[in-house]
Order: sequence, then structure tokens, then C-alpha cells
Amino acid sequence: MLSPDAASRLCSHLARQNENLAPMLSDVVAAMRSAFPGITTCVRLQTAEQRFGALSAVAYIAKNLPNFDGVQADVQRLGERAFARGFDAAAARQALTWAIVSAVQRNAGSDWCDELQRDWRAFAEQFCAVLANGADHARRRAVASESSRQHLAA
Repeated sequence: MLSPDAASRLCSHLARQNENLAPMLSDVVAAMRSAFPGITTCVRLQTAEQRFGALSAVAYIAKNLPNFDGVQADVQRLGERAFARGFDAAAARQALTWAIVSAVQRNAGSDWCDELQRDWRAFAEQFCAVLANGADHARRRAVASESSRQHLAA
């Protein structure tokens, strides 16, 4: 869990990086694309509307960093939707954590320091854990649904 000080530092850092948010998000998707092609089906950045939607989600999470517990249900649903679209956050958890931290670092410029790296890693690990929980939940529902369907067909 992020400390209040860490959340404050991340919020301040994101505010200073405002014009870099789109490149950061694109970097995360690009870093994940080769190992987990499914990410391109759930994070689409080709049109202005798609970029706006993705950046709005990032902004929502960023705004709520000081109370991340309050938005975990939303992030879990995001993991469920991503799983339904072919991206398994549970399988990609470590790679996604690395991609988030690396993308932020590449776009941070002179703001980057060890403290921010620790804070971003802590946030990325927590965020990815909640996404993975959503993917696991969706997987269990899919298995139960398939099992029920097979039972009814028998």
C-alpha cells in the first residue's frame, strides 16, 4: 500500500508530466506488445477518442492515488474487461509492472530519482496486483460458466 507521502509525490510528478502522459501510455503498450499481444485489444490508442478514453482512465487513477483503496474495485473491473478482450493481467503482472515503471522513467526527464522509482514501483505492483485479481475473477467466472454449460449439455 502506498504511503500518503508516496501518493503525494506521485501526484505531483504526474502533474508535472502532463504533456508526457500520452507518450508514457504508448510506451507501456509498446513494451508489452511483443510479449503480450492481447494488450493491443484492450488499450487502443489509434484514434483521438481512444487516446482520450485511455488517458481519462489514467487521470482518474492518478487523481485517486491518495485513496487508491477507494478505486480498487474500478481497477479490478478494468482487469476483468481486459481479460474479456484477450489480455490476461495475471499472466503479465511482472512484465506490466516493469513496463509502467520503465515508461514513466523514460518520460520523466530530470525529475527522476531513486525515491520516485521506489514510489512508482510500489504503485505499479499494487495496481498490477489489483488488475490481476480482476483477470483471475474473470477467468474463474468463465470456467464456471463453461462447466455449467457442459453440465447442461450432458
